[in-house]
Order: sequence, then structure tokens, then C-alpha cells
Amino acid sequence: MRAMGAVGTLFAVVNRTSTETAAVEWHMHRRVSDRSAVCELCEAHGERVPGVVLVEGHVALDILNDPNDFYTGQELREAGQQHLDLTGEAWLVIERDPRVRSMPIGLWVVRPDRMRPVPSPTRFIAGYEYVTPDGETVPLALDDVIFIRMPNPLDPYRGMGPVQALLADLDSVRYSAEWNRNFFVNSAEPGGIIEAPRQLSDREFNDFITRWREQHQGVAQAHRVALLENMKWVERKYTMRDMQFAELRGVSREVIREAFALHKHKLGLSDDVNRANAEAADADFQAGLIVPRLKRWRGKLNQRFLPLFGETARDLELAFCSPVPEDRDAANAERTSKATAVKTYIEAKVPLRYALEQAGLPELSDEDLAEIEAEREREEQRREEQRRLQQERFVRPAPGEPAPGREPDGESIEDRITRLLDERERAGRALADWLAPERPPVASLPRNAKDLDPDELPDISHVQEAWERALAALLADWADVTAEQIDRLVDAVRDAISAGDIERLAALPADSERGAVVLAGAMESLARSAAEQVVDEAREQGVEMEPGVLAAGAMTAPASVTASLLAIELAVSAGRQALRLVTPAATPDDV
Repeated sequence: MRAMGAVGTLFAVVNRTSTETAAVEWHMHRRVSDRSAVCELCEAHGERVPGVVLVEGHVALDILNDPNDFYTGQELREAGQQHLDLTGEAWLVIERDPRVRSMPIGLWVVRPDRMRPVPSPTRFIAGYEYVTPDGETVPLALDDVIFIRMPNPLDPYRGMGPVQALLADLDSVRYSAEWNRNFFVNSAEPGGIIEAPRQLSDREFNDFITRWREQHQGVAQAHRVALLENMKWVERKYTMRDMQFAELRGVSREVIREAFALHKHKLGLSDDVNRANAEAADADFQAGLIVPRLKRWRGKLNQRFLPLFGETARDLELAFCSPVPEDRDAANAERTSKATAVKTYIEAKVPLRYALEQAGLPELSDEDLAEIEAEREREEQRREEQRRLQQERFVRPAPGEPAPGREPDGESIEDRITRLLDERERAGRALADWLAPERPPVASLPRNAKDLDPDELPDISHVQEAWERALAALLADWADVTAEQIDRLVDAVRDAISAGDIERLAALPADSERGAVVLAGAMESLARSAAEQVVDEAREQGVEMEPGVLAAGAMTAPASVTASLLAIELAVSAGRQALRLVTPAATPDDV
């Protein structure tokens, strides 16, 4: 315990763990048979505990938060946690009402070195003894003491903390600090030897020491010229061992942090800490150091303290609010996983109530279930309508009607009828001319384009050029889409490796929303271009027609599926490559 006040690194570590542990809010649960019941306070802190309800108040909780007239609840837990981190033991003595001996009214924390378990041949421990500062021994019963400890592998009656494993290193740190201090006290100069030609008498020796201290001892007297009568100054140079004291202190700091498994960021050391591993260090500190300490307190309080309140504590348990910060990526992934599970159940025609139960989601009321079922039916109708429209990709205008999406020409019904009759008459004459005797019979026409004379083949090079231009434009836009996807994948891989959760490499984000928009736009543009090319080719052959018009959203589904598959392939490739590069020595940036 004295080492905490002698070594700064140890003080920083124990102060951080004890204050963080003591600052956590405590409350109380009542266990109920309804597994759907949850504590709203725990749920607000990101922890779902089924089968419990929040208890607003109880005398045990009041004592834990206000243990006595001189300690607050936080001070009691902080002092106890200091003892636990330093010695592996925390001792709480229960104060009782003298009128009702069985009723606790307070808690006191006492020093571990003043407590001693009394072994029993039949009950393991018969009781405890407390030694007062004046040496008096006070016997205590088993139910008067709450003993929290880290088990000692050599002594089942006592505990062991990290400091016991660090005593030699802590002594090294203290001694190196004292050496540095003495260096400055001694004029900030290395020591030396004054050599006398003969043995000095006691009086001569004492006079010389007094004059030397008055003239040269202390930093203020540094670098003064020394006058030695019949004596010789022998200077002592620095040795390599002397030069290693700074490194020794640095190594000892690392050893102390390792014993407590504490990240250097938690001690304010940020020379090589970035935001990603700082956030990971915060989460790891709370989950790996603070939560186990809180669980040790919770287990002992529920086992040894709460039963002292008899029937009033039946089905009750003390609980703490989780200090672990919410992992937003993990929470989002969990929500996505649950939503996917519910969707899979629904598509398999499983009742919604059962699907929610299997996915671990809260139950819904009958009204909510009825509304959701109605919405599902409406969604099915919308999907059916979309499938029908996709089967009719191109909607041709009705005879005499303007093409969809085009402004009507404003002609009257009579003019439109006259125009249609004239067009039909011209088409009939063109057909009659084509079937004239000077034309070859239909049966003699070549059946394949390859049988035609090359000079007779239509020139469709402009069609190929248009397609190549459209493809080049799409690939140029797609490069930006892929670059954004890769940036997101790199960040996700770095976050997964920083958090030490390589399982997240199997669920990297496959963002395809922008890709679907770009691909659908390119497909729709090329479809319109193709329709216009068909009309132009028909016009060159003497046939007038209106271009087909693409139905709204006809390309959305195929573009979305294609972009999603490409994004998934990219994410799978990134996860596989990252997994290949993950090693214990690899940093997130390396991967």
C-alpha cells in the first residue's frame, strides 16, 4: 500500500481503476418469472437483462450509496478497490443497530494488513480478527465482515494482487528516483574522491567535512572552485550503468502497466495513439478491467451483504450499470442481423410473432401485429405490380396516341384520323411496290445476313460506336463507385482489427446504393438510344414508327441486383485478403 505513494506510475494505474470502478451507478433488480421483462436502466446503458424489473428503493441500496457518516458510497468503493488492486484484498466491516443486532446500518472499509482470518478445522474460517492501531485485537463474526479478494494460489485464506508480483520492479523505480534526487542534492555533479597524503586526525577530518559542505554541497554551490590543502581530487566519471537509470524507469513503467493489463492511452501517453486504437483502448479498459472488478463486488455483495436483510431481500439482487461504451458498428450489425433473420422467417411464411421471438426482438401487441400484417399485404401487392411492369419492359403507345413522356401535338381527332389513314395508304403502296413482279420472290431472298452481298448490308457501325461510348462513360463513373466502396472497406477492416474482432471481416459493408443508381441510369440511357436507332433504321427503309418508351423504374431491379453482387464480391475479397494478412504482430494499418 505504501508503494502507491512512492511510485507515480503505480499511483496513476490504481487511481484510474479505482475511480472508474467507484463511479459506476448501482441499482437493484427483482427477479420475475416473465422472461420478457427487462430493467429499463440496464437497457438504457446497452445491456439487456431478461426476467428482472427495476426496484426503486431498498435499505441495502441506501447503505451501499451512503455507508456511514464519514464516507460516501463512491469513497467507500474507491478505497476498497484501492486495497483490492494493491493487495488483492478488500475488507468491509458491517455496522449493526445495537437495538436490533441482525439489522445492518452501515459499512466501513478497513486496511487489509489489520485483518486476519481465523482458520477452522470444520468450517474453513471460524471468524476474523481486527488489530487496532494500538495493538488491541477485536474478534469479528463471519457475518460481520465482507471479504472481497483476488485468490492467492499459495494461501487460500488470503488474496494476491498485481503489486505483489511487482515489488522488485517497484523498488527499482523508487531507488532510481532516489539516485536522481541525490544527484541534484550533490551539486548536480558526479561523485568523486578526495585523497589525503596521510591519515587525518578526527578534528582535521571533521573540520574538512564542515568546510566542504558549506562551500560545495547543494545545487546553489555547483561549479565553485575547490581549494584543497595537501589533498588530491580524484574525479569519478559516469559509467554505462549510471546512464541507464532513465531507461530503467521507463522499462519499469511498462512492467507495471503490463501487470495491470492497462493500455498506455489510459495513463495519458499518446505518442503513438490514434483515434481508432484510443477508442478501442477505452472500450477494452471498461470491458476488460472495470467490468470484472464490478462483477467481483456484485457477487460478494449479493452473497454476503444482501441476505442480511432477510425476507425483505427475497428475489432481489444488486446490479451495476454497464460502463462499456456502445459499439455502434456492432450494434448496427446486430440490428441488421436480426432484421435479416426476421425477413427470412417471414419469407418462409413463419408467423411474425414467432419470427420476432427467434430473433430476440421484443414482442408486439395484437394491434401492432395486425398493422404490420396489413402493411405486408400492401407490400406484396406493390411487388406484384412491379413484377408485372418488369415483364412489360417497353410500353408501346396505343394507335393514334402520343408516346408516353412526350407532349401531345395538339392536333384534333379529325386531323389525327386523316393522318393515320394517309400513313396506312402509303404503307399499302410501299408493300404493293415491294411485291411487284420485278422484285424477287420472297422464297428466293437470302435467309441469313451472311449470305448477302457486303454492299447490301446496312451500315450499323454507328450503333457499335454508340454502345462503346456508353460503356466507356459507365466504366469511368464506375471507377468512382469502386473507389468509395474500397475506402469504406479499408475503414471497416481497420476498425475490425483495432477492436480485435476478426469475425467482423465476414460481414464487411457491401454498399451498392450509388452503384445501382449509376448502372440503372446507364442502362436506361442506352435503352432510349437503342429505341431511337431502331426508329431511324426503320425510317431509312420507308417505315415510320414511334420509339418504344421504357417503363419507369424498369431497370431498377436488375441494376440493383447486379450492383449488389459486385459489391458483395468486393467485400468478400477484402475480408479474405485481410484475414490472410492478420497476424499477432500486424497492426491495423499494416493489414
